[in-house]
Amino acid sequence: MSQLKKGAVLSYVNILLTNTIGLILTPFIIRSLGDSEYGLYTLVGSLIAYFTLMDLGLNNTIVRYVAFYKHNNDKKGEEDFLGLIFVMYSVISVLVVIIGFFLYFRLDDIFKKSLTTAQIVEAKNMFIILVFNIAITVPGGAFIAICNAYEKFVFPRLLTILKYIVRSILILILLGFMPEAITLVWIDTGISIIFISISIYFVLWKLNVRITYSKFDLKLLKEISSYSFWVFLSAIVMNMQRLKKLTA
Repeated sequence: MSQLKKGAVLSYVNILLTNTIGLILTPFIIRSLGDSEYGLYTLVGSLIAYFTLMDLGLNNTIVRYVAFYKHNNDKKGEEDFLGLIFVMYSVISVLVVIIGFFLYFRLDDIFKKSLTTAQIVEAKNMFIILVFNIAITVPGGAFIAICNAYEKFVFPRLLTILKYIVRSILILILLGFMPEAITLVWIDTGISIIFISISIYFVLWKLNVRITYSKFDLKLLKEISSYSFWVFLSAIVMNMQRLKKLTA
């Protein structure tokens, strides 16, 4: 069976697993945390979710351009492209941290009418950890995009399935000892670090991908920005539609 067919099967397995475990795990989380802590986790999670748009469509851009360079056997072009991409991701991560810190000091004003003083303190602790999580997760997704461009569909899908299983097990164990919303935040952040590290190892050492930055290529930057902008715009529209459904 080809990588594409195996990847498709694993995608369906992931959907089935996510829905099945979700039906079991969500009531457990709510029961363990209680309405107040679960509501706090959902509230902070909703706020931080907007940061995921900071990818700016670069993951899709990576798949398109790396596949193009690979098809044309242009290894140098691929390396320079990825070098520029990761410079862009570095800038994005810095912006995430800057915006995150700005919002961190505004959370007291944002939540003062809806949360208690103790809840605001906990919300701020959760928020700053999640900002760090996003700052590494956004560029970390690039390595999965590289796998897809190399037509290695099995590895990222297996990784997603394993990640979900490990997360579920940790939640079932740790929430029994520390039934707090911040426990979930630490679990998600720790898992992100571990699984991003695994994907980096696979791309750099197994696929032997090289990332170099030799010079600033304005023309390539314009091409990347032009392509990723429309992907980014599409993501915004989809999120707006999802938000309308939730608030309707």
